[in-house]
Order: sequence, then structure tokens, then C-alpha cells
Amino acid sequence: MAPIYSIADPKLWEHLQGVDLRRTIWVSPTDTVYGFGTACSNPDGLSRIQKLKNVGPQPAIALVANSAWASDLVQISERNQTWLDRYWPGPISFILPKRSGDGTLALRCPDDEFLQRLLAAVGEAIYSTSCNRHGEAPAESAVEAISLFPDGVDFFIDGGLVQNLTPSTLVDLTGQEPKVLRRGPVSFD
Repeated sequence: MAPIYSIADPKLWEHLQGVDLRRTIWVSPTDTVYGFGTACSNPDGLSRIQKLKNVGPQPAIALVANSAWASDLVQISERNQTWLDRYWPGPISFILPKRSGDGTLALRCPDDEFLQRLLAAVGEAIYSTSCNRHGEAPAESAVEAISLFPDGVDFFIDGGLVQNLTPSTLVDLTGQEPKVLRRGPVSFD
């Protein structure tokens, strides 16, 4: 079985220094639900997660430490920068055109001390998607995540029971006007 680390463990960050965070997949609490995570540069991380979830290629949200990190991944117009500045950090994800010009990417800048430290430890954006099999509710705890995915995950981070099971608000900023695709904990106006 994969190692289980606790957010409450004062040596958590020491433990994670011994892990190649850019080449692993993990499950941890996020600012919304328990989720899978992997570094955006991990060449097979997202496909490993999709296989565990029993889904084909499917978009994931990239967690970023700030809008400067976002600008490494996506194109941000002046108008869209205003939206990011207004709503980040927080449980709202924005879809923007990829910097490569090949499609779009959803990003969120979490207002969560643990996630910000995790992003700093990884040193780059993290793909994140809910910890569940396709069509099922997300795991509410590390114990539930471990029972759902006893194999295939490199490590788990236990943050206790998640209090907020509402996925982030999702807003598409690729058109002329912003379009709310999923309502969540933050009202977008």
C-alpha cells in the first residue's frame, strides 16, 4: 500500500522532500474536495489518474500559486487578468486559451495554506481532479480515497474529513463574454 502522510504531522514537508513530486500521483484534500494531484510536467501523471478514474482523456484543473504561474500555461488578456485579480485566490476556476494555442485549460488559485505549500514544494502547477470513479461522488476523506483506490496512487495525504464538498465555480473566459459553466461556492458577476 502507498504511504499515508498526515497534514497534522509536523514532519510532513520533510517526508515530501524525499518524494519526486514531479513524477508521482497522489490524493490529498483540496480547497473543495479530495482530489488526485500530479505535477503538470509529469508526462504520464494525468493519464494514470484518468485510468484510475475509468475515464478517457478528460480535462483537469491546473492549480496555480498565483496568476504569474497561470501566465506560464495560458494566455491572459488584460480583461481576463482583471477577473483573476478580483476572484483569486479562491474556489473559482477559469478556462483560458493555452499558451501553446492548442485548446484551453481550466485553472484555479486556491486560498488554502496547505495547497499553497504543496504548490511551492512541487515548484510548478498541479493538475487536480476529484478523487472518485467516473459518475460517483468524490471521496470525503483519505480513508475513503484509500478504499476506492488501494493501488495505483503513489501516496496519500490525510487532512481529515472534507467539510466542503462543493466543486469550484467554473467560468469560461474564452469568449466575448464570461460564461458560468458550473455554479459553486463563489458567485460570479
